[in-house]
Amino acid sequence: MKSLLYIALFFLFILASCSRHDAFSPTLTSIDSLMESRPDSALKLLQSMNHSKLREPQEKYLYALLTIESNCRNNQTLANDSILLPIIDYFHRTNETYWEARAEYNRGHILYHTIHQAGKALESFSRAKTLMEECGNKRWLGRTYARMAYIFHNEGMFLQADSLYLQAQQVAMQINDTILWLETLDRRSIHLIAQGKDYYREAETLLQKACQLAQDKKFLKSKISCMLTLSQLYSYMQDARQALQFAQKAWMLKSDTATNGLSELLIGEAYYQLNCYDSATIWLKRIIVDDSSLPIHSAAYMRLAEMAEEQGETEIALEYQKKYHQIENEVQNQSQTTEILLTEQELLYQKNQDQLKWKLRIYLSIISALLIFSLFIYYVLRIKKRTRMQQYTKSLKKEEEKTAPGTFDFNQLQIHLPQTPIYAKTKQIIAYYNDFGEYEEHFSLADQDQLLHDINHCTNGFITHLKKRFPALSEDDLRFCSLHLLGLSVQQIAILLEKDRSSVYKREKRILKDKLSCQTSNNLEKVLKNI
Repeated sequence: MKSLLYIALFFLFILASCSRHDAFSPTLTSIDSLMESRPDSALKLLQSMNHSKLREPQEKYLYALLTIESNCRNNQTLANDSILLPIIDYFHRTNETYWEARAEYNRGHILYHTIHQAGKALESFSRAKTLMEECGNKRWLGRTYARMAYIFHNEGMFLQADSLYLQAQQVAMQINDTILWLETLDRRSIHLIAQGKDYYREAETLLQKACQLAQDKKFLKSKISCMLTLSQLYSYMQDARQALQFAQKAWMLKSDTATNGLSELLIGEAYYQLNCYDSATIWLKRIIVDDSSLPIHSAAYMRLAEMAEEQGETEIALEYQKKYHQIENEVQNQSQTTEILLTEQELLYQKNQDQLKWKLRIYLSIISALLIFSLFIYYVLRIKKRTRMQQYTKSLKKEEEKTAPGTFDFNQLQIHLPQTPIYAKTKQIIAYYNDFGEYEEHFSLADQDQLLHDINHCTNGFITHLKKRFPALSEDDLRFCSLHLLGLSVQQIAILLEKDRSSVYKREKRILKDKLSCQTSNNLEKVLKNI
């Protein structure tokens, strides 16, 4: 069956010289109103229309534009951006700035998502932006800002991306466009996460704001997307319980197959971080049974293989690794096949536009899913890096366990610890705060953990011994104790922890009394060095 789109374009070419009418068909206006919230319904209505009854060239060009846009919104593959050139030219000649901008916007979409030409896509979106500014349509202007920011982000141009995301967010707030606002908050948070841990807290704030905005049922997909991004963020922040909480909430809402699969993957990863291997295995195996995407299957098999290897189940690990490589090869083959078919389709279009048939549907989900899948690439790399670090940590623990207790040399701590980067950082933070009364940088949990590791190493395993002798001490307690081993004052510790002196003092007393069972001393440093 020939596409209705190309039938419409046939009429456009033969009637381009006819007179135009100032009013559009009420049917087309009604269909356009559905484009944002129900693009599938808009496409069905366009396909059911008898376009031959459209008399004016303006209406025929609008019909063609709406058909192209509805196909884009429904993830239908369009062979070539040149199908929009006559439409752009017509609306330019007739001074229909708004529709010319819409046509440029959709051309940019095709150039980027189908033809994969980022530079040309940005040129089209830039023209769309200028035209939207000219006609004063802030809603589409905000969408254009967000689309350009997305491309800049993917191309590694973070400053440009961040500026455009902020502009899109401001426009959404001005016109109270909640959908655009939610989309921008989610995408900007992903943009911040990709830049590293220094931006995690800002991303967390944006995502929490988005979750508050998305309470209405009509924003369900946006809410799920933000929850999944939050879960990934907390996973990066090593807050497995929070990651598990948001992934479970997203899974319970059950939007679609793509988001369900991702929810299950994140739940499995959270259980893995909590050392609940049985639960992690159950959720990761659900992905294999369910109809989820190949990238999600791939990530699940990789984690299952790593868990099996850590538990000494070598044969099972090898089997999972085999499955992982099979899926990776399948993804690569699909990609190569897609490129070949796209090339063939473009050549056919160039030879004869009248006889072109749609030959390809690209395996795409909604735009939010595309962002999530791109983040998976970064996520898989992080898994590999984390595995190497875990192996290194295990080897250090084995060496520490070999060391006999009671051989802790705190003099060596005073000699070697000042040579470490983390010690220098503590002094820098304290000095800067004392001089200016504010923070240039912060003493993060990762910094505290590094200090804990360095002290343990310099003292021949004192932290390990302390944890075994006093199991009531939490990880946070151990971090607090490590600061006292530096010989810092209460005021200096308060600066590093960004607390007041009274809270630090009270916590010191609480640890001495409740965790170390010491009733006679008020000096935590002295007690620790005499253990």
